[in-house]
Amino acid sequence: MSLGGALPSRDGHSIYVSGGLTEQIDTVRFDPALHKFTPLVPTFDVDEAAFSPDHQWVLYTSGNQLWRSRPDGTDRRQLFGAPSIPHIHGARWSPDSKHIVFANTADGARGAVYLGSADGGSPQQPLPPGLSRLWPDWSPDGKTIVFSVDEEGGETFPSHPGLYLFDFALGHSAMIPGSEGLTRARWSPDGRFLAAASGDTSVMKLLDLRTHRWSEVAHGTLISFPVWSADSILYFQDILAPGEPVYRFKNGASGPQRVYSFEDILQTGAMRCAFWGFGPDGSLLVQVNRGGGDIYALTVSLP
Repeated sequence: MSLGGALPSRDGHSIYVSGGLTEQIDTVRFDPALHKFTPLVPTFDVDEAAFSPDHQWVLYTSGNQLWRSRPDGTDRRQLFGAPSIPHIHGARWSPDSKHIVFANTADGARGAVYLGSADGGSPQQPLPPGLSRLWPDWSPDGKTIVFSVDEEGGETFPSHPGLYLFDFALGHSAMIPGSEGLTRARWSPDGRFLAAASGDTSVMKLLDLRTHRWSEVAHGTLISFPVWSADSILYFQDILAPGEPVYRFKNGASGPQRVYSFEDILQTGAMRCAFWGFGPDGSLLVQVNRGGGDIYALTVSLP
């Protein structure tokens, strides 16, 4: 059995991992009104995926490579990937659809953030070398990225696990106050909010960038990373809850509202359905695991 994607439990006594024998994973479009799944990019296996802000392109990982194509699968081009940059994840379009920021986590190496052209070429590392940096995302004006640091720094690179902002004009990064232990931040399209999950994925938090105040949106056993709709409404998934439901949270609401779930496809052989985002038509982008994969809890016993 192969295992991966380790995350600690909230109590520190277990580790959640994904694993299986013959996993078949693909990202598809899901129409919640019709309960219908269709391939995201015809004829190609797709893992992580995202539409460009101008809706002209789809960015996706497939076969340990980062690709770009038209939504119908034409004009397909490999942008970046193995062997020079393996294990790409979290690729994000710039607001003008001209650049891409992504991270990689090579085996035995620290994560690094890369910035590249949407046409390919040689990507650059905009951040100084040092600590492991993961899960980058753009500000709506394209002048800043937010990223996660997942380890304690030393004398050479003093920092703490949490969220950081990097200003392209200044070439400087700074930690966001109150973000200690948070990861996988996503910026709302209107620029007002940052949403992020706790490192143990049990809590979803929201930062109001006008008031600089954090608030807790939801608690769960294994909450996904945040997803924003085009009208700046927050969505997230409770992955270990029955039906693996998706919730919506509007600013000012008393709490999140359950809006989608995947019972139907889970009852027809799919092992997991992970919500990744939205298509231009409002359909859900869903990563479906149809093979022998599942999520396991490993008990940790330390002296």
